[in-house]
Amino acid sequence: MIREIGIYWKNPRMMNGDSIRLYEEVFARGKITLYEFQPSVTHGFKKTRIRADFIPTMNLTFKETCL
Repeated sequence: MIREIGIYWKNPRMMNGDSIRLYEEVFARGKITLYEFQPSVTHGFKKTRIRADFIPTMNLTFKETCL
């Protein structure tokens, strides 16, 4: 069975142009964007097509960032 990373979100303040990103944080290189999308709804689920064994599946964290 191949596991795939999925992203759930719920943000009633989501605005047009906001994006959701999945990063891998590498000590020597900083953050690398693995996946990015602009949702058209305030809550939902999106498959990333990234295999779960591609990045560590332990100690995952959420960080909200305003750019």
